[in-house]
Amino acid sequence: MQDVNVNEIAQKLDLTLEQVKASDTVQNTYYEIKNNPDISESDKETAYEEISNIYKSLIQKNNQ
Repeated sequence: MQDVNVNEIAQKLDLTLEQVKASDTVQNTYYEIKNNPDISESDKETAYEEISNIYKSLIQKNNQ
């Protein structure tokens, strides 16, 4: 995997730096989507939003 820019990922996914640093899965999935030429920019934005929502939902469940 390339050098990880956690600031970029955190900003794009509306997550904290700590959340991004703690999840290799979030980092890897972000880069897989970002670097996939077969996914349109619109679909990438939708995918980023879905990743963010899923991650936040998991965090919320774990905090209950």
